[in-house]
Amino acid sequence: MESIKEVGRLYKEIGYLSRYEGGGGSWQWAFIGMIMGHQGQTRQGGELQQVHCARVGLRAAQYADAHSFSGGRFDALVAVSLLHDVIEDTEITRDVIAAQLNVEVGDAVQAVTHLGEEEPDEVYLSRVVAGGELAILAKRFDRLDNVVSLATVAPDFRAKKMAEVQAALPIWQRIDPDGAVEIEAELEKLRRAEECPACQRPLDEHIQCPSCPALWCPPGPGACNCGTWLTR
Repeated sequence: MESIKEVGRLYKEIGYLSRYEGGGGSWQWAFIGMIMGHQGQTRQGGELQQVHCARVGLRAAQYADAHSFSGGRFDALVAVSLLHDVIEDTEITRDVIAAQLNVEVGDAVQAVTHLGEEEPDEVYLSRVVAGGELAILAKRFDRLDNVVSLATVAPDFRAKKMAEVQAALPIWQRIDPDGAVEIEAELEKLRRAEECPACQRPLDEHIQCPSCPALWCPPGPGACNCGTWLTR
């Protein structure tokens, strides 16, 4: 029930931004298609897939609002972001999206669709780039939400996915420098939130040594192994 309420809340937030920016409302078809297509699907950790897609759509709406996307451009970015997983995980096709919305949106959703579980990021992200601005931005918002969501999954799965995202950062820096900065910042938040094996406190409560990469267990103060005296 709480997940359904969250989907409704996200819908309202996108709707508010859409009205503010003069969107034509075609993103609403995308929202409904996403809800129907992903019915019953869950993510690692048990969260509804619909909640993830709606959050990605809201990130798109917030970006479009901040960068003065209006009318059809606002709707297109939000629609691609909402639908980013439907070709891969549902029976909705590129041709259906193109017919209901437009060819540009259909092509962008196709561009962000994985062709297989083992597809290398280099190959996949090259196709995303070929899909143009809508595809690149929608993939940025998807990856950001995926990274943030890792905070609630099993540690082994989180470590595996964080390593995969980290390995792909050089590619992101080439294709979407602004997105790469945001993704790296979210990875760092996850790393800092992990527990210290020595004291079992979150790493973000530790003192960062200014002279080396070491972290000092709280409450401090004390001398780092490099010789620097650390204080809170």
